[in-house]
Amino acid sequence: MVARGPGDVGCAHCTLIGADRPCPVCTHLVCERCASDWTTCSEPSGRVIRLGLTARVRDVDPSGRLALVSHWRQPLRVFDLRQLRWVRDIRLPRGAYLWNRTRPPRLTSDGRFIHAVWGAGTGYERTDTLVFKGMRFDKLGSNNTELVPSAEVPDHGTAVSPTRDVFYYVTDTQRVALIDGGRAVSVEPLPRKVVHSVYFDAERELLACGGWKEIVLDHTVDGHLSRVTRIETRNTGDVHWLALAGGWLVAAIWVSGTSAIEIRELSDNLAIGPVRHRHVTTRLRAAALSRDGRYFAFGDYNGLVVHELATDRTTVFTEHSDEINFVSFSRDDHTLISADTDNRVVMRPRTEAGYAKPVIAIDVPSEGVDLPRFQPRAVP
Repeated sequence: MVARGPGDVGCAHCTLIGADRPCPVCTHLVCERCASDWTTCSEPSGRVIRLGLTARVRDVDPSGRLALVSHWRQPLRVFDLRQLRWVRDIRLPRGAYLWNRTRPPRLTSDGRFIHAVWGAGTGYERTDTLVFKGMRFDKLGSNNTELVPSAEVPDHGTAVSPTRDVFYYVTDTQRVALIDGGRAVSVEPLPRKVVHSVYFDAERELLACGGWKEIVLDHTVDGHLSRVTRIETRNTGDVHWLALAGGWLVAAIWVSGTSAIEIRELSDNLAIGPVRHRHVTTRLRAAALSRDGRYFAFGDYNGLVVHELATDRTTVFTEHSDEINFVSFSRDDHTLISADTDNRVVMRPRTEAGYAKPVIAIDVPSEGVDLPRFQPRAVP
């Protein structure tokens, strides 16, 4: 028999020795790290939180941990979705969002804040004219900053890929700029046409772009494009949102005041099949496709619609009290995050039966927490 003292118990969540406190959800003994991270618990216990007046989630990093939150007449703040607390002493310039409403700033999973930088014109230009200087990568909680100079002025479509943290956007010349590890390249997927939407799959080096009634897929090889396929959408209009993951491609086409959503299968050789599923909504402001391609979620006037594509099972969640302006899956697909314009954020864990209905309401404390130490790890 081996004698054990206080704390010499394996954590119920991560199995490490040192469990000395009960999990607030499943009540099993866990370690300090797991006790401060509700997503380590496998019990189906989603969270509903309120962030306070005028607070709105603008972005969540690909890992699903940190949320970028704007306030009316206040600096941008960072909220830890794992510990459910404001990150202490992080105040980001409000102008980084105000000057970039159509090209919003983004967070990376290794704790960087990316935003476009503008400055006054020089020479014969008017002094009140803003000139694009480049994209700035600021390390949260430090003075470490890097400016990536670029002549490619961002227009819309800013995003960070779920893996490798590749930042990309559509330029004002209808090219697509990709910034990977400080290296910036730009490509032209739709020559002499308008690029309405873009999505970059960093794992497969696959770039998807949507224009007027068309979608193109290209492989990116050393800063150059290699065409994979092109299709015309069934509905006529601008493809204003699209995403691909696993064996699925989802596109939303703007048609006479509505978004016609077409869901198609992708074959192993990336051939795009016919439309398998459809949705129509008049209030599509946010949507997301899980990384494994199993679930598609979008905000509708009825609530958050979650569609399991393989089984064609659809669930509508109604916890939101206003228009849904943000939807995202965490990189490991464990958590589905949605936010509305009424300060509410809802986080749903993934279970064997799908994403759980949240049952726990959280009052957000006013104090902050230390910035978590980021230890990027390889994603399988």
